[in-house]
Amino acid sequence: MSAQASGAISAHGGGELNDLKAPAAERSKLGAHAAGLPSVTLTSRDLADLEMLASGAFSPLTGFMGEADYTRSRDEMRLASGVPWSIPITLGVEEERAGKLKPGIDVALAAEDGSRLAILKLAEIFKVDRKREAEAIFGTGDENHPGVKNVLSTPPVCLAGRVILFEQIPGRTFLEHRLEPRQTRAAFVERG
Repeated sequence: MSAQASGAISAHGGGELNDLKAPAAERSKLGAHAAGLPSVTLTSRDLADLEMLASGAFSPLTGFMGEADYTRSRDEMRLASGVPWSIPITLGVEEERAGKLKPGIDVALAAEDGSRLAILKLAEIFKVDRKREAEAIFGTGDENHPGVKNVLSTPPVCLAGRVILFEQIPGRTFLEHRLEPRQTRAAFVERG
């Protein structure tokens, strides 16, 4: 049943929410698989993006953006599909790390302590111009702007692909007040 047929609010772009969390029965198997994979350590910003992707809050995205979505988002504030999207969601890595990876493989996404949280189905590796990105998004290249500073500090090589989360994101706070998109939609339906 579609979101609209069930009375629920559809995801951004009119589709369903993308649930990128592994079913409980598959989590230990995915964790064991991830233990043998090359890994990328996520920054706090990457972790926040992973959390938003996995919960469906960044639907229709199913992972970190590929080059077509990135470019159109940066230049036209839309995804390649035409759905409005104003800020690129990318996973920047150092060039040396990216050089050891190839599209078509699985990559473990890890927290700063090394614990593996998710698997990235690596579809693309591409390079971006972070200065152009900052200027396009924020209308300035001034490094005193916190958004610009954040973008410019992100490595220019991006890994793209679908993600599947199999562990909890560490450091989450106020969990008793956090509701994911699916939970808020259920609350709206329940409360009429």
